[in-house]
Amino acid sequence: MRHLKGVIAAIVAAVAVLATASSAFAGVAVYTSTDVPKFVNDGGNVPSTLTVPPGRTAIHLIEVTNYGYGWSASGQELSAQLFAPDGSSMNLFEIGCFSWPDDASITLTDSAAAALPEKHGCDGLNLVGTSFRPVNSQGRKLSFFAGKAASGPWALRSIDASNGFTNQGDLDRWALRITHFPPTLKASAPSSVKLGGGLTLKATANANGAVVTGGGAKPETTRLVAGKATDVPYRPTKKVKRKIKKKGKARVNIALAFTDETGGTETQTVSVTIKDSAK
Repeated sequence: MRHLKGVIAAIVAAVAVLATASSAFAGVAVYTSTDVPKFVNDGGNVPSTLTVPPGRTAIHLIEVTNYGYGWSASGQELSAQLFAPDGSSMNLFEIGCFSWPDDASITLTDSAAAALPEKHGCDGLNLVGTSFRPVNSQGRKLSFFAGKAASGPWALRSIDASNGFTNQGDLDRWALRITHFPPTLKASAPSSVKLGGGLTLKATANANGAVVTGGGAKPETTRLVAGKATDVPYRPTKKVKRKIKKKGKARVNIALAFTDETGGTETQTVSVTIKDSAK
């Protein structure tokens, strides 16, 4: 029986820890190139770019979406490379399809069941809204970019090998869908403050977004800039104020819920003793 009570106590303690632990969730955003269509001349090596805004967390997963090119024929001369802001790159494919419809809009993702076809492999396939795995002699997957910084300029380069054909075409469209790592939030408060003074916490996040106070504080929204420590004002709830007036002070748990610009979230709880300024 004594052992059972010990087990139950341990379970209760673990549940209490889980209940107060911070929770974090990843955000997802789509970034679309706006400089397309891009003409790719015979033998050309033509970049198209898009920029992921600053203040975004690192890459957890990445996909090339809504990708399509227009070629009269001989797409088999075409290859494509994706370049990250840090200059690292991988080939998305090295031999395109001979025939490629102008309305094609595929997704390149590591989770696709089939690899992207080459040469005449696209004949008869539905190339609108279909997903494929990238194919390259490097043996790289899009997970190659995992953990890298997302913010900054990305480039997709279209390369025409000009190996016996003179056909030319266009890169019509492309975008990146990035699942970002969850944001991190660090918050702190002085050990004690007086009720009549300025009540603020200090909060820092690794992404741009907004933090909302709760718990023993009324809802207040404060914008945070990635990496910048910011004062977060808070006002105790009426219930907390009554307790302070009655007992002279109260230990208050202030909840902070942060949401970044991609929908990623992180929560923290900060405790502070608030004293009655009149006592």
